[in-house]
Amino acid sequence: MDHRINISEIATSTKRMDVIANFMNDTLFDFKITDRQTFIQFLDLLRKDFLDNPESWENKTLPYFLEALSAYTKDIQGYYDNMKLNVNADEPNWSTFADIFKGAKIYE
Repeated sequence: MDHRINISEIATSTKRMDVIANFMNDTLFDFKITDRQTFIQFLDLLRKDFLDNPESWENKTLPYFLEALSAYTKDIQGYYDNMKLNVNADEPNWSTFADIFKGAKIYE
């Protein structure tokens, strides 16, 4: 049995994992939430992203995540205003809830 390491296979595998991680992040942030069912699907994607890409998460423990969730909920109107999205966070919908969870993933 040949136990030599093939560098090109490792590079290809690493590149493939990077592509998958980038796809997951793109999918997570581009996923359109329109109702309760798509919000549930979004939460499933969020969980998968955490399991597959923990290095991309700023808040890796439940206490830190909940703290960021609270802080981002307070600040989300500023995000909407800065991005000129014309969204009123005081009239929440399923998409706003998803935006809050996405923000809590990386909020410091």
